[in-house]
Order: sequence, then C-alpha cells, then structure tokens
Amino acid sequence: MPKDDGLVPVVLLTLRMAGWWAERLPSGTAHSGRMHMARAGSPDIVAIRPCTKRYDPPLPMLVECKHRTGKLRRAQVELSVWCAERGILYVVVRSVDDVAKLVEGGAG
Repeated sequence: MPKDDGLVPVVLLTLRMAGWWAERLPSGTAHSGRMHMARAGSPDIVAIRPCTKRYDPPLPMLVECKHRTGKLRRAQVELSVWCAERGILYVVVRSVDDVAKLVEGGAG
C-alpha cells in the first residue's frame, strides 16, 4: 500500500474536476540518481483554487497526502511551519472526506 493510501491521484482528479489547477510535484531522485526532482519535504501537490467570488483572489496551496496514521517527516514539518509564518496554506489530506472538504472550501 502506498504511504498515502493512493490519495494523490484521487486528490488531483477531484481538484481538477472542481475547476482547480492542480499539479503533482514529485520529489527525490530518479534514474539511479541521475535526475533530481523537487527537494525533500516538498508537498505532493501544488494547487490553486479558482476565485469563488467576484473580487476574491485565487487561493494557492500546498497539499500533502498522507496515510490516515502517517506523520509528516521533519522536512515536511519545517515546510508547513515556513508556510504558516508567511500566510501560505499547507494542507494535509488523509482521506476522501478531506478532499471533499477541501473542494467545498473547508481547507485550513
């Protein structure tokens, strides 16, 4: 079973179907270390919620998908604190219900 219970594709599909811009952000290395991707601690998904009212700006956020009992790694905690200090929304999604709440505006 994936560390995130397979939530990443579900979150991506759900956000995109709801009109969000959402993109997977792979981290680590690939091809035996020859290709470096996003650094450790990077979120699984970068998403932007579209404007909900005429004068509301779009809402960018970082989305981390975790198993229901999974814990954030040190680098992920550091990023979440960095985001909180700067007013950037960092969301941890653990279930399909969490994704539904996110789409309905219950993030944060």
